[in-house]
Amino acid sequence: MIDITFDFRTDSKGKDPDTFSPTLNAYHRALWSKSLPNGKVMDLHSKGAPFVLSWKDFYFTSDTIIVEMRSLKNQKIIDQAREKVEDFEELYEHLLRRSYSIGSMIILP
Repeated sequence: MIDITFDFRTDSKGKDPDTFSPTLNAYHRALWSKSLPNGKVMDLHSKGAPFVLSWKDFYFTSDTIIVEMRSLKNQKIIDQAREKVEDFEELYEHLLRRSYSIGSMIILP
């Protein structure tokens, strides 16, 4: 079963969850290993951290699609929000937890 609220930062030991979270790796394997339209089965494998998924001669890595808000180029917007939003740090952490859950993750070749 996939816990859609699991924060992959919690098991990546302070490193990049896309590369070092065993739970994220397991979830990707469960979600993306499947029968293809041509009838072949894409059964993804990985050999441990750093995690890279593979199938035949194809390799896939994970990435989060919504943590851009942490980049320095957005610092001005973050600072403006910090001034105007009550409990900004709590909101920011809530958004980060969501951005490191399975709903914001994808694999790329």
